Amino acid sequence: MAAVIGGNIFGMAQRILFKTVPGGDWRKFTGTSNNNPSAGGGARDLRYNGFNDFELVASALFPTKLIRRTRGGAPKLIDAYQGSLKHTFGPSLSDEAFFENPTDVRGAEWRFTKVSGKSPIALAVPQAGPSDTDILVLVQENAGELVPVFTTLNTMPPGPIATFIAQVCSAPRKSRSDATAAGFLDLVAGWNDHN
Repeated sequence: MAAVIGGNIFGMAQRILFKTVPGGDWRKFTGTSNNNPSAGGGARDLRYNGFNDFELVASALFPTKLIRRTRGGAPKLIDAYQGSLKHTFGPSLSDEAFFENPTDVRGAEWRFTKVSGKSPIALAVPQAGPSDTDILVLVQENAGELVPVFTTLNTMPPGPIATFIAQVCSAPRKSRSDATAAGFLDLVAGWNDHN
């Protein structure tokens, strides 16, 4: 099931990055997204676009690491952001995690890569009933570490995180291509960004 269930589901959050989870993303989690690319499948990366500055978001969550990728038809060193995706709060197992900048083909989409290989994400199942929305919240308590929390729009505990997520979900998207709501909230510095 989800990495965190019940209780204080957001731990001692300093920052959060959330995204609503449509059917195509659930297929990415299970590694079956390539079976039906016309229905929102495709690569097994969570996509984030429409933010004012997603690089600032990525750098607030994970340290920078240079990686080699093809850009403009040639191999180049680019900045990526690497950290740990913990299985739960406190001492726990973790998986390596990356945010990578946009490719040449999808120039506006930042990616949280290879989610089907991340144990605490790959094991999650939808929770939302009718008139509700599944939400994935990546919670940061400590620098360079995120904990995935699956919840729904209607079942989050009250507080500033739930208020922010609800406001972003009800706001118009900044781009027509942003079908899903996504947002970043820094509870320490007091700034936020969303699509």
